[in-house]
Amino acid sequence: MEQTAPFRKDEFINAISERIKRSGRAWFICDRHIRETDIRGGGYTIRMNHEQVATDYARSEGFRVSYERNGYGVRYIVFTL
Repeated sequence: MEQTAPFRKDEFINAISERIKRSGRAWFICDRHIRETDIRGGGYTIRMNHEQVATDYARSEGFRVSYERNGYGVRYIVFTL
């Protein structure tokens, strides 16, 4: 599974760490309508087929993982410390 993820573990951990520093949590849209994973810069999307790798990486480094939905039913993965 890790071979199919378009990001490395250190790259992903850095991305969520920077976002948590700014706002106390890092969130990414992870819904069936997402066509590409984009965690770099201003990217906030994770394809559902990359979700397990992302959550495994985060949990292995001590981050908490939860899920939220907005008013339109779009699902978000939320990472916190």
